[in-house]
Amino acid sequence: MTKSVISKKAAAVLFAGAIVLTGFQPTHIFAATPLIEEAEYKGNGVVDVEFQQDVEYKNVRVKVKDNKGKSYKASVIIMDSDDLTFKIKKIKNGRTYKYTIKGIRSLGQGSYGKAKGTIKLASMKNVITASKAKKIALSKAGVKENEVFDLEVEKEHKNGQITYEVNFESSTFEYEYIIAADGSVLHSEKEYND
Repeated sequence: MTKSVISKKAAAVLFAGAIVLTGFQPTHIFAATPLIEEAEYKGNGVVDVEFQQDVEYKNVRVKVKDNKGKSYKASVIIMDSDDLTFKIKKIKNGRTYKYTIKGIRSLGQGSYGKAKGTIKLASMKNVITASKAKKIALSKAGVKENEVFDLEVEKEHKNGQITYEVNFESSTFEYEYIIAADGSVLHSEKEYND
């Protein structure tokens, strides 16, 4: 066989291989260690960790240390297919906590390992109360509490920050306010009531 015939055959094989490979597009490629999409502090020491994909557990444990190196006991509350909730005992505000979840893997992938993350708790100094957040929202809307209905105030912890979501309705409008821990208004919406 001549050199040019071998080159043409090699090019044909490579071209055919390229067609096969370009037609293959995996929808998901998972690592054995699951990736954390979000961790949210729910209050009272409870942390909810959401994974980017479904996971499996085997003898799962959670270890927690704060930014000063002190270890804390943690217990698993809920293990779901794509999230895990645990509670840290004797948690303190204003600290950053590093947690390690051991005995976890992406669904059907490799051996069980660990996933690591961080959660930061806001300092409770100068944090307004839910009652104060409600008063701020009503004042900004220019209405009194006896003029509204379906009034709800929800305290949220996200990314180490505390906010209050305040929702209520009047006979004409629906209102939504997000109030920061310092009392500033982060977001407001006012829509006609259907």
